[in-house]
Amino acid sequence: GAGGGMAPVTGGAPAPADAAAGFWHGQVYKLRNFPCSPPRGTARGAEYVQTMGRLTLRHVLVGPAAELASQDLVVELSSGEMRVRTPERKDLDEAFAAVTGDF
Repeated sequence: GAGGGMAPVTGGAPAPADAAAGFWHGQVYKLRNFPCSPPRGTARGAEYVQTMGRLTLRHVLVGPAAELASQDLVVELSSGEMRVRTPERKDLDEAFAAVTGDF
């Protein structure tokens, strides 16, 4: 858990702080949620929601960029950087500045 280490996991009901992370199935504690801090926010104009296993970005396109189709976009992702671009429309690079760069 945040700030104090992990609570011991023993049979029975989980501690209240652990209740949102998973559930007991017999003698096994099954995790269903891998929280990350902060769980959501806004960075450079893009909204995000994240867990340890998933990151969801939302960036609303406006103007000419809003007319693009998904096949017009190239999304490149590494462990520390993301780049979104339109190879055929270099004039729209600025529209993706919020979701391009280092994490």
